[in-house]
Amino acid sequence: MISNLIHLPETDFIPDYSLTKTQGVPKTICLSKAVSLPTYQPLPSHSHLTEMRISPEPDICLETNDTLPDTRSWAEIEFCRAELGDVRRRQRLIQLAHQRSAAPNASIPQSCGSHAATKAAYRFYDNDAINSEAILQSHQKATFERMSDKSLVLAVMDTTELDYTHHPATKGLGTLHDTKHHGLLMHTTLAVTPERVPLGIIQQQVWTRPYEEFGKKHTRKQRPIEEKESYKWLNSLQETAELQQQLPHTHVVSIGDREADVYELFVQAKELSQDILVRASWNSRPP
Repeated sequence: MISNLIHLPETDFIPDYSLTKTQGVPKTICLSKAVSLPTYQPLPSHSHLTEMRISPEPDICLETNDTLPDTRSWAEIEFCRAELGDVRRRQRLIQLAHQRSAAPNASIPQSCGSHAATKAAYRFYDNDAINSEAILQSHQKATFERMSDKSLVLAVMDTTELDYTHHPATKGLGTLHDTKHHGLLMHTTLAVTPERVPLGIIQQQVWTRPYEEFGKKHTRKQRPIEEKESYKWLNSLQETAELQQQLPHTHVVSIGDREADVYELFVQAKELSQDILVRASWNSRPP
């Protein structure tokens, strides 16, 4: 659900959308219709967001009694800490999370179920006061709590393309794996157990690749790591290491595919005393 709420580009409208699988292009998400959600590019403010007719309720993010079952819904657990400036916005976020998760492939009107609920959803998405960081931070806190109960957690890092090639009117995009494809790049660190149970997102980076910088791969050896996209791996590991300090009873191991076989990542892992597991891309054995 988080990926449906954050880091998507600005357009002049917010039409319906659904996600479709792209055959033969792994790790690529193609959107069947243009999308604009906060807050890759800020959208115009709409003060009428505060007119949502949701009755004020007590804060649902209270200390729970370990001896009693937690009766909160999953959406309440994930987003009850979201600081959106108004408790009604938080309640709307939780409501939208329920609606979207119940029908993830449906359009916004289909998942909302009524004209009034659809209009309220568009007002929520179109409001400058709603920022992705606050939504993600609430989910991260819930993720960290789940991690604290585990002795071993795998921090799996990987990059996904958000492909908007078929939506030429969408603004704020960059090039993807070639100049004919346009969209965003998203690098996520996902916490999972060795039994493959997902615990939540540890960290997420979203950026665009400028068209004028496409084709600079041949100069990669002359550029410092901070100027390369490969720096995303070091950013992920740094945040995982900071989290590890807060979880003394949980052993966190960072995992990456062949793209993560970067010398600087192993140097940083040693400096931070972090365990990493990376699939080799280069033959590093001595001749």
